[in-house]
Amino acid sequence: MSTLEFVGFTAAVLLLYYLVPRRAQSAVLLAANVFYCLSAGLLCLLSVIGVTTAAFCSSVKIERAAAKEHATPQERAVTKEHATPQERAVTKERATPQERKKSRRTLVFGLVFTLSSLVLVKLFSLLESASVLFRESEGGTLGLAFYSLSASGYLIDLYRGKIRREKSFLKLFIFVGFFPCIRLGPISRYSQLSPQLNKPHAPVWENIVSGAIRMLWGYFKKLVVADTALVAVRAIVAEPQKYGGGYIFFLIILYSVAIYADFTGGIDIALGASRMLDISLAENFDRPFSSESVREYWKRWHITLGAYFTDYVFYPLSISRPMRAISKRLRKSKYKKIGKKMPVYIALVFTWFLTGAWHGLSPNFILWGLSNAAVIIAAQELSPLSARFHQKHPTVNNNAVWRLFCVVRTFLIIGAIRIFDLWGNALTTPRAIASIFFDARGWKDLFGGGFLSLGLSLPEWIALAVGVALIFAVSKLDFKKDGKMRNIVTRRPLLTMLVIVALVSATAIFGSYGVGFDESSFIYSQF
Repeated sequence: MSTLEFVGFTAAVLLLYYLVPRRAQSAVLLAANVFYCLSAGLLCLLSVIGVTTAAFCSSVKIERAAAKEHATPQERAVTKEHATPQERAVTKERATPQERKKSRRTLVFGLVFTLSSLVLVKLFSLLESASVLFRESEGGTLGLAFYSLSASGYLIDLYRGKIRREKSFLKLFIFVGFFPCIRLGPISRYSQLSPQLNKPHAPVWENIVSGAIRMLWGYFKKLVVADTALVAVRAIVAEPQKYGGGYIFFLIILYSVAIYADFTGGIDIALGASRMLDISLAENFDRPFSSESVREYWKRWHITLGAYFTDYVFYPLSISRPMRAISKRLRKSKYKKIGKKMPVYIALVFTWFLTGAWHGLSPNFILWGLSNAAVIIAAQELSPLSARFHQKHPTVNNNAVWRLFCVVRTFLIIGAIRIFDLWGNALTTPRAIASIFFDARGWKDLFGGGFLSLGLSLPEWIALAVGVALIFAVSKLDFKKDGKMRNIVTRRPLLTMLVIVALVSATAIFGSYGVGFDESSFIYSQF
């Protein structure tokens, strides 16, 4: 996505999209999806086609029972004489238990087929390095974790009666394999994205300019900030015995910045490309580093993944029949105080286990997921104590120093958990974190100029610091303008030109390039 080839490809698609008759725009998107997948390898295209086929075939049987089960009384009362072909498909009676059972079975088979390739890739990845910094991304698995979840979400929403079945295989393929978001997401919902893909669009200058600026901003974040920071991150990760103490504390901060700039940069490129096509994708970040708690942070980071697991895993599991039985049994025992909490906590732990497994099936990613669950549960259990503290000190919540403390605390907790990503050996991370408190030599060496031994020169460190400050400033300003920063810029031609020139120049001059640099790799593309 960060290659010049992708820029040229997007420009060509944009030109064709608005030159062809509007009824042919869907064909342009179809061809763009096929070409983009083929550029990653034939296996990638076959994978997208396979997932789409599984979703399309499963949806036929799922819809029949779902249409009856979720029909309104008015729909069920429609007579055959006055019914449309669609309405005739909704019979007067509700779905029978046998039909519901068959529909559930079909849903399970559909989910197995849409997610099986993802599970197999995760299993094979166990044979490779479990560190996200040293894994080689395979072209054939491009975006598999994202479009598989989009397809499975489509089937679940269909089963729940929230959407109608897509009767065109090609239209479903356009949704599953939509090229801007196939590599890094966001994870799309059929109800939100498909209607936009299937309707004609006229060129809107403001959308084109705004989308182009967002893409350039994404390239700046990726090439100037993320890839520069990752040079130093890789140096520390490669030799954890040498770089301990202060270096690990520095690593927590540096990797948090790097993965944020890397992931949000990729999302900006995807959303910018879509915006130029007059198609809106879901926002995936909402200033996560402003969060005052871990729970709040995960509502702001990778929003579409969190929403997927919440809607399709956490809520259904927490209110499922087994969970209700566990709760009922506990309430009748001496453990009745935790009767209400236990189903929620079990669902939470299982959801975070799956979230860790989504990143990778190796122990370090599983521990990463379970560590997040443990922190959230601990915070929940300590909430009565926190409530009493705030009741005694009611002015604390509005105190800027206290809020800053909460933000910094959350940032460091998340950062410390996140470095489980970096080493395949799950025991390396706890040892590295412990060295922060016991390795004084590392602190002394770092502040003695040791940071210059991490592969970056002093000018590169300065450029990195300026880039981070600029990202923070733009985020704050965009928040104050209620997310309308790019719209404000695009209404002023001179300001638009200055911003474009500045972003292109800064990326070209300060971007991290060189021997061994792979500008097509994003950290999250390896998940």
